[in-house]
Amino acid sequence: MASYDVGQIVYIVSSAKMQVLPFVVAEEVVRKTLDGRQVTYLVKRDATDKTYNLSAIDGDVFTSIEEVRSALIENATSAVSKICASAEATANRLVGKPAHARSEPLTPNNPAQDSRQVPTEEDIKRYYDIAMKLDWQDGWYSSDKMKEEAKTPGYKHIHLGGSDTSREEYEIEQDWVKEIWDKINPGMKLLRHYLNGHNKYQSGGIHIDGWTADQYTAIIYLTPDWQPDDGGSIEFWTPNLNDEQRAMSINTPYGLTGSAERNIIKSYWPRAGRVVLFDARIPHVARSVETDKFRVSLVFKGTTQGYNEKIKTPSEKSQEDLEPLPE
Repeated sequence: MASYDVGQIVYIVSSAKMQVLPFVVAEEVVRKTLDGRQVTYLVKRDATDKTYNLSAIDGDVFTSIEEVRSALIENATSAVSKICASAEATANRLVGKPAHARSEPLTPNNPAQDSRQVPTEEDIKRYYDIAMKLDWQDGWYSSDKMKEEAKTPGYKHIHLGGSDTSREEYEIEQDWVKEIWDKINPGMKLLRHYLNGHNKYQSGGIHIDGWTADQYTAIIYLTPDWQPDDGGSIEFWTPNLNDEQRAMSINTPYGLTGSAERNIIKSYWPRAGRVVLFDARIPHVARSVETDKFRVSLVFKGTTQGYNEKIKTPSEKSQEDLEPLPE
């Protein structure tokens, strides 16, 4: 706790009441216990003898009116930005435009939109804590053999809603997920959403998420304090990989070498709160995690077109069904 002098003026900015409350430090109370030295400040706000424990007052403490003014301006600017971002996202949804899309189209050489307009660090930590309490199941690439050879618990997965084989409208049931969806506003109609989790040394296989030009994927990464050296990057690859290149992608450890490097066109490390929006037709892969941290990503798959349109199941699709990407 900060230290104050008796007779000093302090200001409490109360977010609950939207007030700035001045107090004077009336008393400094020092207690020495077996646990150490404890200091408590008692403050007054009028001529009466009533005092308040400064640490028990709800709000931020400032020692000058200049600090208060700066904090209020910063808070007001942040609030205005959020209001404008929400209005813009609503406008984008009205015309079916992804809120984070660039002015130019997503192409094989420009496959993703990385957004830093994301929830706060406190929100991300809260979302991560909620996700870690859920019932995680083994996902793809998590066979007993793979887990034994890699000495890792494997890839984990939680289906949260929707389907890859239909375009039926549905509501997000999880309040915290709905909160994220509203904040990142990817500007698409939701088809499916789920959680992915990667343990140490776990990676995925190169794949695509969709077959048509209207399909997009939005991913937000939720593991706090993730660093670039922790691995787990998402890589985007050139389209139409041959079988040899796909096998190389799946079987080669993190950090591809040789000719395979030339097929990687963009990569993002999973910084906490990072949102990546991309054309679902572009091949991508999650690379190996190189830390004991659990890499958690929340995935939204959606369309910029309508619901209830006919869609083939994955087993019915062939290469001819894949709509070509723009040059």
